[in-house]
Amino acid sequence: MTYSLPFSSQNRFYEESNEKTHLLETDWKQLNLVEQNLDTQDNLIAEREEGIDEIHGKMVEVNEIFTDLNTIVVEQAPLVG
Repeated sequence: MTYSLPFSSQNRFYEESNEKTHLLETDWKQLNLVEQNLDTQDNLIAEREEGIDEIHGKMVEVNEIFTDLNTIVVEQAPLVG
């Protein structure tokens, strides 16, 4: 004995299935966009980190220059004064 759904029930099931498939496809596309955005954000963060590291290195160099300058001034103070 086989049961057959009325045509309207089959049609409704088909429409719901298509709607769910469309929603899944939309969700998948949105997920891909989010992943691409995250990749872009990761790249920007890496670039900024490199820039910050470069600035830090330059600040260390400037600090060394001022430390050396201070040493020179202290050593030559008796000669000037």
